[in-house]
Amino acid sequence: MATQTMTAYSEALSCMDAQLASNHVTGLVIISPGIYDATGKVQAGTKEMIATAVSSMAARSRAITYIDYDTSSSDLMAMNSNVDTSGWAATPPVYIRGAVTSFDENILSTQYGGTVTFEKRHYLMGKGGEVSGIEALDLSTNRQKSYSSLSIDMNSVMARNREVIAGGGASNTILIEKETRGDESGGLLAKAGVNLTNTSSRSEGIGTATRALVEIGLVEVLGKLAHVPWWSCLGMDMADPKSRHHVLEMFENMEIPDRVLVLQRHLARYGYYQGTINGLPSHETIESVVAFQKANDMPVTGYMDFRLYQKMLGGQVVHKAQAAEAAPSESLRLSLTTEKNSETVYALGDTLHVSVAVTADAYVHCYYQSADQHIFRIFPSRWQPDAMVRANGTTVIPPRDRPGLRIVLDSPGAAETVTCFSSRHVLDDGASPAKETDTRPIQLTGMADVATSLGKGGRNDLVQASVTVRVK
Repeated sequence: MATQTMTAYSEALSCMDAQLASNHVTGLVIISPGIYDATGKVQAGTKEMIATAVSSMAARSRAITYIDYDTSSSDLMAMNSNVDTSGWAATPPVYIRGAVTSFDENILSTQYGGTVTFEKRHYLMGKGGEVSGIEALDLSTNRQKSYSSLSIDMNSVMARNREVIAGGGASNTILIEKETRGDESGGLLAKAGVNLTNTSSRSEGIGTATRALVEIGLVEVLGKLAHVPWWSCLGMDMADPKSRHHVLEMFENMEIPDRVLVLQRHLARYGYYQGTINGLPSHETIESVVAFQKANDMPVTGYMDFRLYQKMLGGQVVHKAQAAEAAPSESLRLSLTTEKNSETVYALGDTLHVSVAVTADAYVHCYYQSADQHIFRIFPSRWQPDAMVRANGTTVIPPRDRPGLRIVLDSPGAAETVTCFSSRHVLDDGASPAKETDTRPIQLTGMADVATSLGKGGRNDLVQASVTVRVK
């Protein structure tokens, strides 16, 4: 069974870390005073939440430096006096500000319940003669659900002059559910009264909801600041009009040096640019744009327009290594191994990791078929978004060194299979991570269907390899 290890939005933070690393983002310096509670109803340590989330987003990429300054005038003056000696002059620190803008309680409430009474009359013989008696029992139950909404707005601000960065904000709302349950029993047993009451309450905590909103907001704000496709980390589809609006907004709000910087990062990511990533236009940058446009069947202009920007952020692009393979000199070979090498029997509850190797740079898609025959795409994913696997190395799927997707072998006696496909051309099965969550089955019924989907368009260089394990 494919599962996610999830603490608040930890998988989105790991995804952002991978995005920052694959897009060569470095040198983001931020500070934050935390999130101001404008409602007076939310008591949470938001400054520490921000610090923890930023730490998670920079765990591997080291793209973000978090400085523990406040944003008071005196602290900003002290920070600015250190700019020239701290190496921040080229990338002035940004501070993240925000507020709990609304907390509306009990915006929706439902209640239901009922009572049942049982009664029995009987006669007892005592010293004074016959006495009438009653045994009765009342049972009642009550359920109540209520929902409250919590909203947080966040923005990025230039620390040197307190200028709010245009288009760099985020506004998100979450619903908080509270359920109250009450059970009562009471009765009269031969003139002796007994009453029992039990009340329990389950509530999704305000603190947990606040953390979720802080993490979602940071993914959006820092994603816009770094110009990476942050929406994919929140399960949004590039084809969705809202996602396209975010991309257009990011593009239009960039100054020319920022556009060049983002362009160089993406060209380097896909192998077209080998020069310095500095945001300065150059002949080498223009030549790289021309090569990218030719390889990806785009109009060759040498300019960075919105169409080029959107193509680069969409992820379905042709790498330079693949473009150079006009006529492959040797056949592509693909191999899969597990951590147990030739051993194929696993214990119940073990996790499965597969190492993928290719003889030439190639695009790879991998799928896990569970004991109940459901198929999940496990590579590429939000944690490993780049489908390109380089020759003379191995790629471990799922990765061992960070939280996210896990393959847990939990069906005793069953056979479970991982199958990978490779090609020198971009692969598309129609189920991108934004369209199908990584932990939900894709809408294909077998590996033959997967191969057919990947091989559409007459692709004849598709290579397939599988590894099957059994659970004790």
